[in-house]
Amino acid sequence: MLYRPQVANIDQVMIFVSIVKPNISLNLLDKYLVMSEKFNVKPIIIINKTDLVDKETLDYYIDLYTSVGYDVIENSNLDTPNEKIKSLLKDKITSVVGPSGVGKSTTLNNISPNLNLETGEISSKTKRGKHTTRHIEIKEIFKNSYVFDTPGFSSLEIDFIKDREDIKDYFIEFREYSKNCKFHNCMHIKEPGCGVKDAVEKGYIKETRYKNYLNFIEEFDKIRRY
Repeated sequence: MLYRPQVANIDQVMIFVSIVKPNISLNLLDKYLVMSEKFNVKPIIIINKTDLVDKETLDYYIDLYTSVGYDVIENSNLDTPNEKIKSLLKDKITSVVGPSGVGKSTTLNNISPNLNLETGEISSKTKRGKHTTRHIEIKEIFKNSYVFDTPGFSSLEIDFIKDREDIKDYFIEFREYSKNCKFHNCMHIKEPGCGVKDAVEKGYIKETRYKNYLNFIEEFDKIRRY
């Protein structure tokens, strides 16, 4: 299951992002990944609209998450239907999530035109997508293969986590280096002898991921304070 969007009995979640139009939010992407880890759902990251960015930029974001251990697929809907995405959808129940305007429905239509999902444009004023999918719909994309097409949104609260100490466990790259922490209950924030902070300083853990971890801890504390 996932907390938001609320879906159950799924095999995997495809998290759609675009680097531009709309601009990528690593904070939002990392929250999706944390939620996937919490609810034990396999995440697959789809970087859409790759025709709009240069190779160096694209490679940076691909490496950012493949180095962690996540599956990342690049996609442009100017091309023929993406066979890799198509094969991953077969014989699975998949939740498709991501911000409005990143091309979730367009990609699904490209792979299976009979779906005929409504698509929209990016707002020229806000540079964000307009909500075209207004409620969760389950569609049979192939025989014995289903997708939950879900409404896009640009924010996600951390309130699906109940225990502060659990957040560190959902950053999967922390696990290897936390073995080197001086204290077994280290939160990797201000503690001395922290293996995770040492790995960040040495470049073994991406700084953007660690900063988002700290952001999530801060956000959790604010929610619980009130």
